[in-house]
Amino acid sequence: MLSSVNSVKGEFRRDYSWIECVLHFPAASQIFSDKLDTLKNEFGAVTILSPESGHGKTEESITWVQYDPETEGVAGKLNDHLKNASREWVLFLESGEDLSFYTLPEKEQLTSKTMVSASICREDAKSVQTIYQVRLVHRSADNPFAGKNLPDCTSYIVENDITLFGQPLLVDRASDLIGSIKVEDEMSIRKITPAAYLLQAERLMEARKYVEAAAQFRNILKIERLLPFDRLGAVNGLTRCYTEQYKWPKALQLADKSLEAEPVQRLPYLIQYRIHQLNKQWGKAYESLKAYYEYLNQPGRATYDKAMDEKETLEQLGELATKAGHKQDAFRYLEEIYSAQSKGDGEEDRHLLRKILMISIELGKRERAIFYFKEMFEKHLPNELSDRQLNELDDYMTLFMTNKWYAFVAELYERLYDAEPKNAEYRRRLIVALSKTDRIERARKLIAI
Repeated sequence: MLSSVNSVKGEFRRDYSWIECVLHFPAASQIFSDKLDTLKNEFGAVTILSPESGHGKTEESITWVQYDPETEGVAGKLNDHLKNASREWVLFLESGEDLSFYTLPEKEQLTSKTMVSASICREDAKSVQTIYQVRLVHRSADNPFAGKNLPDCTSYIVENDITLFGQPLLVDRASDLIGSIKVEDEMSIRKITPAAYLLQAERLMEARKYVEAAAQFRNILKIERLLPFDRLGAVNGLTRCYTEQYKWPKALQLADKSLEAEPVQRLPYLIQYRIHQLNKQWGKAYESLKAYYEYLNQPGRATYDKAMDEKETLEQLGELATKAGHKQDAFRYLEEIYSAQSKGDGEEDRHLLRKILMISIELGKRERAIFYFKEMFEKHLPNELSDRQLNELDDYMTLFMTNKWYAFVAELYERLYDAEPKNAEYRRRLIVALSKTDRIERARKLIAI
């Protein structure tokens, strides 16, 4: 049962007036009034945290807190603000982030000994990356954020027996969350956080310094108490190092351990899939990618998790299923791709149609094969076929004949012959198709011409 519901313009929606939203804007130019209006309407209070002055930039109902980035960090300023929070719970968001409001818990589900993490997802043209951070905290928490500009609550959670809420908030980002964070700043403080160590290891990975990165991930895993998503991130990071160093048996072993601890993640499956694919073990590669795809619509539970584009995933599943002998599965994946994409007449579209039409024929799916044949050729029939298209059409009709789908073949060549009665090849193929049906008399008349 929803704890609190209000009515706005006759529509019922959940009430978040018990939450103060603190937005961090490194630059005032990143502020968009429509987003601020949305947050102001949803939450009980909105505060902007920025190194710039807020004079004249927002309305009075929004609190502006300025900090000096040279002497103060975001984490310390958040701790200071918690002491003066205007609501019982404080939600921290960065500029460029969009929160899925439905993932916010009910107030009754939380206690002062609970914190809520966020799965922060950024998608680019190549992949999707997820990073975890604690983002919803009770105002009674005493300096929970460690670090400088990469807030980390690990020590506070461990030392105060804090429970992480079971479901994360879902947050989408338009830009890289950690790209602007300086590792040297995070490593300069007295008590270095696990988040800082993980960031340093990730930077080493980006620089392809895999030996150093592996050593860093091992050191992180020696920390006695890590948050679950950080531990998984470190295990997966070490697995990536082994993969890049061609230590594939070690990588596969570690990927298995990671998935045994938490199956709802992505990177270990992708590592398994890639290694098996490179070894041409199509069945194993297919099973790994299939398991990955089953969890794709659930938020992964590891930080620095990575995902493939869904269309690319389906394409790879189709290829692997075919190679592994699972043609029925391959057909299903290809149909998913085709149904999801916009239809066109480009070479990429025709390539997909060729694949799905061929597998329809091989599986004996007559109605589906006819459907995809029409998708491919109907707009060009009967007299707008190029030479290449005509050759393709004849090849497919030969396969239709092999499957004993004589009636459709006869109907098609009847259309083509009617449009071009002097074409001897159309006439010949029509006679052959008719001779296999109950239209023998029609075939005899054509022979007699």
